[in-house]
Amino acid sequence: MDVHCHKCGEPWDSYGLFHGDVYAWQADAIINGAGCPSCEGQSVEHELTFAEMDEHEVALEGNDPFDETKVLEYKRPPKVVLWKCTKCKHEETQWPDDLQYDGRGNIKYIGRLNEEPLIVDDDGKEVKVCQDCYDNCIPCYECDKRFFDPEDTIYIQDEYKTVCLSCFEEFYSNCEKCGESTHQDNLNGFQDHDYCNFCLGEIKRDCESCGDEFHIDDAVEEFYCSKECFEESVEDESELLLEER
Repeated sequence: MDVHCHKCGEPWDSYGLFHGDVYAWQADAIINGAGCPSCEGQSVEHELTFAEMDEHEVALEGNDPFDETKVLEYKRPPKVVLWKCTKCKHEETQWPDDLQYDGRGNIKYIGRLNEEPLIVDDDGKEVKVCQDCYDNCIPCYECDKRFFDPEDTIYIQDEYKTVCLSCFEEFYSNCEKCGESTHQDNLNGFQDHDYCNFCLGEIKRDCESCGDEFHIDDAVEEFYCSKECFEESVEDESELLLEER
């Protein structure tokens, strides 16, 4: 059965109104007497008779009833902003012409698939961004979060990594000698301080007499950890020379 437009009398198949012949907002306009795509809400000479209005009600039986709060005029609704990229201000929108009734009184989306927002860190807050801005944000090597501001990250020169401040505090420390930031797994404890592998090789020595480790600044005659070890080594060498004679 047809539903007649209240403005121009154009007949519309009641089944088609709820099964994709028109957009959802147009179906609402037709149902509520605001107009149809043919007249776009502009009244013409023809006005519905009482009989046609009765047919209108019968045709809508089982579908949405007349609801004057739904459509007051034949006008395309504005777009709906689903979310906005915090960085480039790109808006992901839903247009009224992307919505139709699904035949069960529900509205279905027929437009392109909307891009889902991605989450990055902005000064300690999680914000939504588009894919392009997400790709341009700085990723943390440790936690894989992404950050807007370079000042929220630290570049680890020796390891060619960028990490966020939180991960830096948790996993990294500075070498006591060169001051470079290094992962704690790559630091070596020596005499109550931490050193990177390179610096440790420069400052640590093994005493040639007793074998103990010592700091190069504490060396005696370069190869000994103490005066006692040095003197003991000299005595041993003297005894060895006497034996050879």
